[in-house]
Amino acid sequence: AEDRAGTPEHAGDPRRDRLVATGAALAAVAGALGLYLAVGSPGIPDQPFAARLKAWRASDPASLGAPQMAAVLNDLVKERPNDPQLWIFLGRAQAAAGDPLAAARALEQAVRLQPEQSDTWAALGEAFVQLNEGEVGNDARRAFDQALKIDPASPTARYFLGRAEIDAGRRDQGLAMWRALAASLPADDPRRSALKGEIARVEAGPSAAAQAVAEAAPEDQAQMIRGMVEGLAARLQAQPNDPEGWARLIRAYGVLGDADAQAKALAGARKQFADRPAVLAEIEAAARK
Repeated sequence: AEDRAGTPEHAGDPRRDRLVATGAALAAVAGALGLYLAVGSPGIPDQPFAARLKAWRASDPASLGAPQMAAVLNDLVKERPNDPQLWIFLGRAQAAAGDPLAAARALEQAVRLQPEQSDTWAALGEAFVQLNEGEVGNDARRAFDQALKIDPASPTARYFLGRAEIDAGRRDQGLAMWRALAASLPADDPRRSALKGEIARVEAGPSAAAQAVAEAAPEDQAQMIRGMVEGLAARLQAQPNDPEGWARLIRAYGVLGDADAQAKALAGARKQFADRPAVLAEIEAAARK
């Protein structure tokens, strides 16, 4: 018989039930799992991968990091390739583990099996954006358009399509899309306040400091940017309860190509917001944009 989600054959599988329960929340907590966690445990370097995989499969999925979760799910989809939910969870875990190419492939399989799910199309579009280093390219746009055809209220699709308009120079159209999205979100939804902050920054245009950098001679620009980033880092040391500031700092070090400083900033954010995983997930998601 075909191996499909929801059949009596799998209805009582506790391992799958635990994965389903954890997978439903994976997107919200993925950033807190760590983007570049090494698969395996440094405490057991000699344990073969197959043995570790077996141990992970027997574990509570909530205790696994994103790469470990991806390894378990990758093993499970080989057993049940017609289960769209497993492909969705696999794609989300791979995206959280910093592998957008694998995430996109998994989510493409999910939409082939279950094409009527708006959230899956939106997740596929987001994987394409991550794969394209923050740009909303044609593949991402098609996925977001499909998400909106199924669910015109899709927050993820509306956000990224609005950002695409702004990035393309159609600022007014993009801001109108973002304002409508912000108005549709509940007042206590953290995405609403974050989006309002982005709207305010776009409305304000480039800051005086950014304008000065743009007008500076090329040889002076790097030094000016470095000074601005160092100023932000110093401010966060004094006033660390600033999620948007941490996201900007992490992103800035990435632009500068300073991997060591970026890793230290990310570690600082994780330490500061260790007890607020939702906030930490937003910081890491914003830092990837």
